[in-house]
Amino acid sequence: MEAILRNRRAFIMIDFIIGFALLAFLGMLFTIALAKMHRNSDRLAEDRALYRDAESAMLDLQIGGATKASDIKISRIEGQAPAGKAWAELTLARQGREATLVGLVPQSAIGGNTP
Repeated sequence: MEAILRNRRAFIMIDFIIGFALLAFLGMLFTIALAKMHRNSDRLAEDRALYRDAESAMLDLQIGGATKASDIKISRIEGQAPAGKAWAELTLARQGREATLVGLVPQSAIGGNTP
């Protein structure tokens, strides 16, 4: 009878160890997934901020003003545009990321010369 009880205790201990190992493994996987989700969330927030700044710069150009940001590259795009306007590609680069927008702006905003 005592031998049977010892065998049961041994199986209970093995079950406990295996269960604890599985919980530790699942906890580790959950922690890794949570860290990756947080990192991707930060990256998306930075991308949204970059595009918001690019849209703000494009709007500044469209209303005829100068852009406030110094890290913007503006280039003319060939194509038909209404008189006094030109198609422009605005590229904003920060921290290894780029946001590119295309819009219709006054010719004076990109040099004023006819392509």
